[in-house]
Amino acid sequence: MKRLLVLAFVSCFVLVGCIIYPPGDHYAAGHRVMGINQGLSTQELNAAVGLHARWVRHGEDFGWPNALKNMRTGISAAHARNLKVLALVHPSNHLYPATTTDLNNLSSYAVQLAQSGADAVEILNEANNPDFVGTPDYTKWAYDHYVISKNVKAASPATIVVSSGLSPYGSPGDATNPLTFTQNAITWSGSHSFRMFKYTDVFGLHTYANPFRVDDPATWNNLNQAQQMSDLTKLPLGITEFGTPLLPLTGCCAISPPTETAQAQWLTDYMNRFDSLPVWIPFYFTLTNCTAGTASGTAETTMGLLRCDYTAKPNGVVFANNAA
Repeated sequence: MKRLLVLAFVSCFVLVGCIIYPPGDHYAAGHRVMGINQGLSTQELNAAVGLHARWVRHGEDFGWPNALKNMRTGISAAHARNLKVLALVHPSNHLYPATTTDLNNLSSYAVQLAQSGADAVEILNEANNPDFVGTPDYTKWAYDHYVISKNVKAASPATIVVSSGLSPYGSPGDATNPLTFTQNAITWSGSHSFRMFKYTDVFGLHTYANPFRVDDPATWNNLNQAQQMSDLTKLPLGITEFGTPLLPLTGCCAISPPTETAQAQWLTDYMNRFDSLPVWIPFYFTLTNCTAGTASGTAETTMGLLRCDYTAKPNGVVFANNAA
């Protein structure tokens, strides 16, 4: 009987939604479950396979023309290549749902994605970032996440529910800081008689700062709060966006690698940093598949694992070597 209890405990420890890993599998180099933030075109999906990715993360914002149709087509194409899909659920106006009808419509879209075969859904993108939700509001995040996650699980119990990948937008002490934002949301939901993460499998987090940077407030790294967030939510930590831009940026992305070689080393440093965290990380999604042309206006144009002609960059080799 004692042995059966131990086995039951171990089984629970390694199960999230429908993802099952041997203990320690997600930590070992060459056996990490790696994903890419990217489009679902034939060329991009084939590139993901070539990079040994297991997952892709993609979203067609609710309200865009043919969003559900495009996602269904992309999910089928990904599955045909043995790629799992994390579908991002976000409104096209980049605001929290304003009315009950808006919330119900967004929730219905999430359910339809799950029923269309999405292996996981992530509810809202960077709910603490003004660029994606207007004015960050932990009360709206808590309630919206609870309603949508409950409906997804009711309609498709096997679908993995991921909470909004929180941005490194707010530095420690700020109301929009990921840890503070989450603490406030959990406290508020408890005071309103519901558990925000009751129907959630994975807590989402985005990180872009130098993996080991801790001493400069302008480049603080929210991975320093990873254990606290995992302990607070009682959930494994899903890194649904991280990246190594080539541009010298300010704020959360400052001290960016200036060369492809340095970019690859930074990606290596990221994987080492993830390994050092005392939390379970079931998957990692880097940004992005292919460098978007030669534009230099934003970080995302230079974050690709591949160049814009789809030839391999050094960090693409690092990614593939880390993939399961």
